[in-house]
Amino acid sequence: MDTMKKLIPFLLFPMLVSSCASFQKSRYGSYAEAEKAFSRGKYEKAITGYRDYLEQNPGSGMAVIAEYYIGKSYAAMGRIGEAEKAYRDVIEKYPQSSWADFSRKRLDEIKGAV
Repeated sequence: MDTMKKLIPFLLFPMLVSSCASFQKSRYGSYAEAEKAFSRGKYEKAITGYRDYLEQNPGSGMAVIAEYYIGKSYAAMGRIGEAEKAYRDVIEKYPQSSWADFSRKRLDEIKGAV
């Protein structure tokens, strides 16, 4: 049950961001564009959008999510070293967050695949 509580925001937030036109026009525009690019498999564009969002909104509540999805984007492109670094950054910067837990799981998956 605890795992399900952690997964709900993880699964619903990207859909919410991608589908809400007014959200895309707000200050989260680069984040919303990054989510759209990620969902379409345009990972380089997604990374650029997430980085733009982080630059424009340092310390925001969604920064951890953007950093996590940078790692997922790198992993999807097979750029494992960069994905590992991104996941480690999430763990280091946000050690108590559920995103750090997700990052640890991704690192374990990467280690298991090598």
